[in-house]
Amino acid sequence: MIKRDKLLAVAATVLAAIYIYYAGTRIMQIKKMQNDMAALGQNIPMQSSTASDISTLKKKFPGKADISSFVERLSVLAQKAGMKNVDIIARNDTQVKVMRKNASNANQTRILVTYPIRISFEGKYRVIAEFLKELQEIERYKKVTQIELKPGENSVKATILIDIVSFEGADAA
Repeated sequence: MIKRDKLLAVAATVLAAIYIYYAGTRIMQIKKMQNDMAALGQNIPMQSSTASDISTLKKKFPGKADISSFVERLSVLAQKAGMKNVDIIARNDTQVKVMRKNASNANQTRILVTYPIRISFEGKYRVIAEFLKELQEIERYKKVTQIELKPGENSVKATILIDIVSFEGADAA
């Protein structure tokens, strides 16, 4: 019985030594991986902006409002969708101006101008939904501020208010 107890004690000591060795090795591996990950995070250079990013921003926020081109695009989308009684008005009654400092030149300020546009038309509900989907896909930044739908005889009458945004001024209204 004493030999058995001694044998169990030796076995337990050996197993404990193996476990401590294994756990210590794993902890060292985990710490090494954490240090490697931290080093990788510090070595990755942050790229400020690429040419494609700048090009995309210029398309979304053009230097000139180009309202006539946007209105023409809305008209084409409405015709393509099969809208009836299309009326597009580029309103110039409200322009929200936001001053912004240019980071590269502290003395230069840029003005972000919002131009409201109202489009009214008649069409089936699905046609209106398709028009809104196509409107969303126009690359330029725009904000739909109001959608009003009223039942008509065989269709839905819709009025949509859209704000388009550009830097500085309009080139044509």
